[in-house]
Amino acid sequence: MTSSIEQKIEARLKKPFFTEMLVMAVSTGSNHTKYIEVVKEWSLFIRKKLEERNLIKNIKHRPKEFWNFKGKKKIYNIDGGQLSLAVPGGATMGVRVGTYRVKPGDYSKDTREGFDDSSTLISNLVDRTGHSHYEEDGDFDLDYKKMLEGSRMIMELAEVVKQSEAKGKWNEKPTKDDVIFLHGPIIYQAAMYHLSSSQNSKSPPYKEGFFNSLLQHSPNFQLDIFKNRNKEDEKDLRTFLPIYCELGNYIKNSNVPTYGVVERSINKSSVVQKAVIGELYQTKTREWLMLKQRDFGWSWNTKRVDGSDEGEKVLDIFKQYMLGDPNLFDLILDEGEYLEPIQVTKQYEEKYSSLDYIFRNVFKTMPEPHVTYLKTSEFRKPLRIETLNVTSNFHDDIDLVYHSAKMLPQYAFPLGLDTVDKLAKIPSWMKNSFRNAYQMQMLRSVIDSGNKEHIELGLKSLIPNRTGWNRP
Repeated sequence: MTSSIEQKIEARLKKPFFTEMLVMAVSTGSNHTKYIEVVKEWSLFIRKKLEERNLIKNIKHRPKEFWNFKGKKKIYNIDGGQLSLAVPGGATMGVRVGTYRVKPGDYSKDTREGFDDSSTLISNLVDRTGHSHYEEDGDFDLDYKKMLEGSRMIMELAEVVKQSEAKGKWNEKPTKDDVIFLHGPIIYQAAMYHLSSSQNSKSPPYKEGFFNSLLQHSPNFQLDIFKNRNKEDEKDLRTFLPIYCELGNYIKNSNVPTYGVVERSINKSSVVQKAVIGELYQTKTREWLMLKQRDFGWSWNTKRVDGSDEGEKVLDIFKQYMLGDPNLFDLILDEGEYLEPIQVTKQYEEKYSSLDYIFRNVFKTMPEPHVTYLKTSEFRKPLRIETLNVTSNFHDDIDLVYHSAKMLPQYAFPLGLDTVDKLAKIPSWMKNSFRNAYQMQMLRSVIDSGNKEHIELGLKSLIPNRTGWNRP
């Protein structure tokens, strides 16, 4: 007799967005029937082992009972982005981070909700005094994009610190009963955003003013390299990795619950399922990675799955069939269910091996996130939720994410983060109007010039891609 969960998995395998799994099956050399059979078999197996160990939690949708905070809980929603306008030849002008704070149940116009933001122009980021490898680097475009992305990541964590220290718009500090949400991962694979290489190990430092604006908790630093600063290391400390690690450790040691909420996880990502299988089987690889390289213990105090030597074989099966984390947890979780948080590894020592000593040492103190997947709707893939510190409020905070997401049933994403996402961006009507006005003015200018080459260049600049054509 087919079980209820088996019927659900069979139905989920027919969802439109699982078509991509079947496409990937072709690349593995598997036929569709076998691929579906294997995916179904192992999804059922993982679900069973997690259920047996009470590692899948359930939330009931109870909006009338839940939304009863009476203005006593402050919810901070933080999102970052780039300041840019979609005009031909226009580069990104800066980085912007916004904070939307709301107090559910507070009906006062002055204190219920508000918006705070921080913006920095690109020209105010990098310290260009002295030698900068940007001036000679042939991979300037790639490094420029990484610099922008890394700067945004730093500013988002710095915004958490600023709000935690009550140095933004509001004078009252958040407490352990409040919560801070980031739109996106709470921590990234950091080494890839450090702009140095084995050929040129000197990364350009951030400007001192920008650097100081990030560390709102000064002089209460978290890392020894900041507490005992040497003049020789001053410029190295003003680079991405040390700052990112310092801010990450502040959040890790804070008593204010802070979470990163990811709405669209990478389908091929398997970092969570690797951790899950490693913990269920207590594999030697997981044990070595945690206890020796990253120095953190087991996330789950649970009984090991029989046949622990099979753990590596199970990992090979998941790798062979490319069953990424979002797909796996969409199959095995019901609406309102989430996984007991598990610590994953994003930082790997080999990524730091070619860097200078001060950056290699950062690896040892870079925090690693605890991750869960929460299914808010049967019609959307589950949300990935990360935190650097699992507090006693963890399950209540996941409950908050779920009920916030149910307020946008067609979107299935927390309302506060959806709000700050819109507030922190330049409105489309403004970008489109500015772009259209710019294009019209540019075309008038080149046409008035009467220069055929200039007119052709002007028309080409409006082509969206190299294979497009623009007919006059």
